[in-house]
Amino acid sequence: MTVPHRDDAATAAAGWYARLRADDVDEADHAGFRAWHDGDAAHARSWATIGRVGHALDALHGDDRLAAMIATAKGDRAAGSTRRFPMPARGLAPKLAMAAALLLTLGITGGVIASRTAPVMRQAIVATAIGQVRQVRLPDGSVMTVDAQSVVMVDAPGAERRVRIDRGRAMFAVAKDAAHPFVVTAGTASIRALGTHFSVEVEPGRLTVALVEGSVRVDLPGRNRQLAPGDVLTLTDGAITVRAGAAAIGTEWRTGTLTFDSLPLAEVAARLNHYSAQRIVIADPALARRPFSGVLDTDGGSDALVAALAAYRTARVTERTPDHITLAPF
Repeated sequence: MTVPHRDDAATAAAGWYARLRADDVDEADHAGFRAWHDGDAAHARSWATIGRVGHALDALHGDDRLAAMIATAKGDRAAGSTRRFPMPARGLAPKLAMAAALLLTLGITGGVIASRTAPVMRQAIVATAIGQVRQVRLPDGSVMTVDAQSVVMVDAPGAERRVRIDRGRAMFAVAKDAAHPFVVTAGTASIRALGTHFSVEVEPGRLTVALVEGSVRVDLPGRNRQLAPGDVLTLTDGAITVRAGAAAIGTEWRTGTLTFDSLPLAEVAARLNHYSAQRIVIADPALARRPFSGVLDTDGGSDALVAALAAYRTARVTERTPDHITLAPF
């Protein structure tokens, strides 16, 4: 699909929302979506909004008031009226209004809602923006928590329950179903689980799997590893390391905490940049390699890191703009 240039990013996001749920969606569509999503911060923000509205729409599926709003709005549109949607009872009003507006943008009739029959989802994509952590209930009842700046594909349930992480990380609380294995793919790796709790992270040149409870098997070309609760497996440049008892720290991001243990400052900055539009930039190679240990919050962690580095005279700010903070050695 080629989406024409539009000034309205929200309209383009709605178009992608519809396309990615079409029966004939293919890999070219997904590649086009990723290029559009990553091409502009406004695109990512609009997609995040569409995702929230779509989630609200799923929750409101079968609500007769939503069908009535759509029917009224369609009549107003045909008559050229600018009258707003009639507002339903307090509490559901914002969700209903947004969902009705989204359905009209996508050209879906009120009959879809009134029928109380959800359309069959072939594949869904979850893409999060800077600072956005999203929790999604999958069709099989499993719960997926997606970290900021991540892209995850979810297949419709079949013989296997399959999820693919293209970028970033996600944590899974897997519903027990021995007849249908839960499989997460990331690059050349495949992680299989049954009724378990684990996270998978994809970074350039590195894969990390953290097992909180249960059991998973990590399959790689020509080899595999079985993990025990607490294990964290890291694959870097083809080399596998497994740390026992480290999973709790590796999954703290779900609660807004990041723990760093002698990690190069460049990697610390890259991690914090997932949660703040004001990015930390470290141009000096020696400073980028300096190890850092500490615990930071995802909210405000960039400012805390900069203050700590300045207090210990490790780094100073050479430039600060709304978009970035540039650090250099003292």
